[in-house]
Amino acid sequence: MQEQIYLSNTYCFYKKSNILDVVQYRGESWIALEKNIFHPKGGGQPSDIGFIDGIKVIEVKKNKEGIVFLKLQDGYKPLGSVEAEIDKENRKKLAALHTAGHLINAVMKCQGFSYYSCNHEPRKSRVVMQLCSYVDKCIIGDMIEENVNNIVKKGFPVTATYSEEGLRVITIGHEIIDHCAGTHVKKTSMIEEFKIRSIKVKKETLSVGYDCSHTLH
Repeated sequence: MQEQIYLSNTYCFYKKSNILDVVQYRGESWIALEKNIFHPKGGGQPSDIGFIDGIKVIEVKKNKEGIVFLKLQDGYKPLGSVEAEIDKENRKKLAALHTAGHLINAVMKCQGFSYYSCNHEPRKSRVVMQLCSYVDKCIIGDMIEENVNNIVKKGFPVTATYSEEGLRVITIGHEIIDHCAGTHVKKTSMIEEFKIRSIKVKKETLSVGYDCSHTLH
């Protein structure tokens, strides 16, 4: 059984692990670690980047059984115990963007909007809501930025639990609750420089582009 450490500890950047499995897919070797720290692409969040024994991980995928497999550069196939390392700054950036996305969603829901989709990729991050009424793009952009920054400053804890059905639940403070399998900051005050990058209305959706960073610590 594979232990998904990224779900319980956003800030675990290095781990020694044994190889759980090696499979061939379309002529290429993929490995699975017993103790996995790599977040696969999903839920609007890009996959982690990093190395196994100093060899670059070029792709991360989760199969239908929930096992995360890694494809290494040049077809490298390690044996036995390995050293896994993810890019620390990239992980922290993605965690800040993902948590900030949930804050935008919460603020927009309070205004009567419904969630549609999201992307937490750096420089492309956005939350898309279903449009419920006419909006002034300048006014709503300022409103989102002000409200999200107010939540950030309060330093609400961000915690993960599991429902009776086995679904992972992220709670921010006492009121923001969402199902999510992504990485997140420990508390909202670890997000900084949050700003709205763009507001776009297209057909029946409102796309909120945003940027933020993670504090140094």
